[in-house]
Amino acid sequence: MLFIHEDDWGQIEVLPASCRERCRREIARITEQAERSALPLDAGWSELAVRNSPPEQISNLKIAIADVVALFSQLLPQLEGVTTGSFSSAQRVPRLLAFGFGQGAAIVIAPDRSSMYVDALTLSLDTSEHDARRRILAALAALSPAAPAPLMLVDWPQGCSLLLSDRAAIDRYVVGSPDDLGGGR
Repeated sequence: MLFIHEDDWGQIEVLPASCRERCRREIARITEQAERSALPLDAGWSELAVRNSPPEQISNLKIAIADVVALFSQLLPQLEGVTTGSFSSAQRVPRLLAFGFGQGAAIVIAPDRSSMYVDALTLSLDTSEHDARRRILAALAALSPAAPAPLMLVDWPQGCSLLLSDRAAIDRYVVGSPDDLGGGR
């Protein structure tokens, strides 16, 4: 069973690559706001920047759930299920599907209302195990050519994005070098 804290949902997400420039601008805006409002002694910020939704979502691409499940099943173990909420009040989310290696290394698929298409793809990648990170990203890279349009990954907390067709960027991201990605950076 995979647990995703409610605050972590969508912090690392897969989007159509066509919105990369908009995501880069949004990352730059948030970074500037954070720098401007930083309090002394790393005590937080005096103002909050709320992330705007990307202009396009993966749901716009109408990627069939069955195709994603078939592909990911060949590359990653399917997890028993997904729970979310807070640590003291986790609840199972029956429609979510997850593939990967458990806490810190998984892809979560949210189906649309019809359960036929992908509504969202979000990741849990807070593991330092490079092999698990590499395998998760390899599965996403395998999905990209099968999608009706190129895909990208946005890691909002790290302030970076990468095209899932860019193997060199994936390799740098796997080892934790988001500064080299040119994504917001």
